[in-house]
Amino acid sequence: MLGHDAMIPDNFHVRFVGGRGVQLIYACLGVGVSCFWLAFVVANKGCWQKKISWVLGGILAIWIINVTRISLFLIAVNNNTKMPLGMDNHDFFDVLAYIAIFGLMFLYDRSGRKVGRMENV
Repeated sequence: MLGHDAMIPDNFHVRFVGGRGVQLIYACLGVGVSCFWLAFVVANKGCWQKKISWVLGGILAIWIINVTRISLFLIAVNNNTKMPLGMDNHDFFDVLAYIAIFGLMFLYDRSGRKVGRMENV
């Protein structure tokens, strides 16, 4: 989608055709932040249909952030560009993912409140 030809030579690497690549390890998959999101939704109030849709939506958002991060990192590696603020790419992903999750947490919490009704006044 970004105009680069990439290939996956094995289960642990992605690289540009004729260029450099990156190694993907377990920590690159976003399992930790996905589990954090899952635990938050399961521990809160709401019917199971609401919880399933919010879990799936949140994990999709985390996946999109992660795929974007890996894509941009692959481009940066091939262009010899440094990460913003001198951060490690995993830390950069964690910051973006947790910002997104905190936003989702706010929206999830707001979705359970009755809008326009004053309670305990």
